Amino acid sequence: MRRIIFALAILMAMPIVMKAQESSFSNLKKMARSGMANAMFELGWRYYNGEDVEKDDKKALKWYIKAAAKGDTVAMFNIATMYEKGEGTRQNIKKAYGWYRRAANLGYPDAMYNVGVFYETGELFPADTEQAFYWYSRAAEKGDGAAMSAVGVFYENGIGIEQDKQQAVEWYKKGAAAGDAQGMVNLGACYIEGLYVEKDTAKAIELYQKAVDEENTIAMNNLGWFYLNDRSVENNIDMAIDLFNHAAELEDPEGYYNLGYMFEEGIGVDSDPLIAIGYYKRAADMFYIEAMIKLANIYYELGEIKNARKWISKALDIDPENKKAIETKKTIEEG
Repeated sequence: MRRIIFALAILMAMPIVMKAQESSFSNLKKMARSGMANAMFELGWRYYNGEDVEKDDKKALKWYIKAAAKGDTVAMFNIATMYEKGEGTRQNIKKAYGWYRRAANLGYPDAMYNVGVFYETGELFPADTEQAFYWYSRAAEKGDGAAMSAVGVFYENGIGIEQDKQQAVEWYKKGAAAGDAQGMVNLGACYIEGLYVEKDTAKAIELYQKAVDEENTIAMNNLGWFYLNDRSVENNIDMAIDLFNHAAELEDPEGYYNLGYMFEEGIGVDSDPLIAIGYYKRAADMFYIEAMIKLANIYYELGEIKNARKWISKALDIDPENKKAIETKKTIEEG
């Protein structure tokens, strides 16, 4: 996932009283018009956020572009995000990439990370894992935690680089230490599996919880399943349900799927197939294949063959090679 944030460079302390704010904004405009890059950036920021002036995305973009012309890499990044989101202009992913690339070429780590994402996903041009690894590595060298974790993933799976799981663990450690939630999740999994570290369940839980605190839904689901399977933890089922609920509240398909499973099986709640179907549908509507397969099986068991065929077809449209979906379709067709 690309990082879409707006960086802020503070030019001056915010005045306390309105009269001073008006004077400050007037002076800021004069400085920006005189060619001061920092003032141009600050003016763009204020127009974008509606600080001391009515919010105006078009003017924000205008002043960011002027600041970028002076070599301001943060302005370049903000321009890219505005093109990507269609703010102050028509959405244009190609232009967004162009501005990310300009900022990345000048060493801005967030932009380097996003360029890496473009190369990894192949959204705008054919995917190139070697280039993705290159840009993630450059961002990681600049201290970007998410990029460090991405480098770890590439090493663990041998993507764009020779597989090296020991290097992967080291990069996950760096990412986690830099505060990246996904790095915490991946390192937690290493501690559970004993992958180039000594198995340490307590350390894994600690890392997952830190990632949960950062609103990482993968951590919520992983920790939820850990609690669900660990009967030594008091109130383990309630804790699991709370974590799955938290993930679902953040519109995470796996969170919805897990809640569906709890209601289907009656774990910690009264068994209710209709509620389970509702949760599975929420996940399936987000293209979560496991939920589609679940729905196909449930409808088959209920004798609703038409619905069963509908959901298994949707699953196979997404992944024609999915073995579980293929087996489910065979069961449905053979009756």
